Amino acid sequence: MTKHDLINITKEFTASYSHTPLTAEMQALLGTDDMCFFDEPLVGFGSADDELFEQLKAPEAVGPQFIPPKEWLENAKSVISIFIPYSEAVKKANNTYPKAEIAPHYVHAKNYTVPFINKLVEKLCLEINKKGYSTVVPSSETARLKSAMAVFEGRKAYTSPWSERHIAYICGLGSFGIHKGIITEKGALGRFISIVTDMPLEADERHYSELYEYCTMCGACGRKCPAEAITTTEGKDKVKCSVFVDSTKVKYAPLYGCAKCMCGVPCAKGRPKKR
Repeated sequence: MTKHDLINITKEFTASYSHTPLTAEMQALLGTDDMCFFDEPLVGFGSADDELFEQLKAPEAVGPQFIPPKEWLENAKSVISIFIPYSEAVKKANNTYPKAEIAPHYVHAKNYTVPFINKLVEKLCLEINKKGYSTVVPSSETARLKSAMAVFEGRKAYTSPWSERHIAYICGLGSFGIHKGIITEKGALGRFISIVTDMPLEADERHYSELYEYCTMCGACGRKCPAEAITTTEGKDKVKCSVFVDSTKVKYAPLYGCAKCMCGVPCAKGRPKKR
C-alpha cells in the first residue's frame, strides 16, 4: 500500500459518506434542509524520524510535554496528517455574521464533522491494519494526553502533548498564519487529525522552510478578530482569544467556537499570494 492508495481511500470514503440528516430544529436555525459542513480532505505524510518532531519539545515550540511519534508507537515509520476543510457555506456564513457574533453554521459544523472524522480515521486504520501494520491515533488517547499535559503557573497551557497543527506543518500540509492556524492549499479553517503507523510511507516534500512562510502578514485576521487578540507585531494573544471563545458557550452550550479570523480573509480559501 502506498500513500496514493490512502489518498484514494480518503477520496472514495468522503464521496460515499452519508451525512447525518439535519433535525427540524437545525433546519430552522440554519435556514436550509441541505447543509454541507465540510469539503474533501487533504492528506499529508511525514517520516517518524523527522528531526522536527524532537524539536517540538522546545519551550518555544509545543513544549517538553510533547510526545513524538516513536513514543506513541514502537518502530513508528510514518505519520499521516489529515485536514478536513469546512465548506464554503460555513465560511461564508461566519464571515457575513456581525463581527462579534458567531454563525451557528460554524459552531455546528464542528459537531457535525466529528462523526465523519472518526469514521474516516477508522477506515484508514483498518486498511493499514489489514496489511499487517499497527496504527495509533494520538488524539484519541485521552488518558495519556491528560497525564502529559503541561501546567504553567497553576493553569493548563494552551498547548498539548500532540499538536495537530504542528504535525500538519511537518507533514507538508502548510505553514502557520499569525492567527496560529495552518494555511493549506484549501485554506486555514477546518479540523486536523493524524495517525502514527509503522507502515513505511514516502514523506511529502515541504514546500516551505519557515513557520509563517504562507502568511502574508496582511493583518486581515486581526481586523476580523472580535477579541482584538491578533496583531502583526505581537501575533496572537491566546488568553484574550480563549476568553472570547468561552463566552460563546452562553449562546451555544455545550458547543462553542469562533474562527472569525479565518473567514473572509486572504487565507480563507487557500494559500494567499505574496504582496
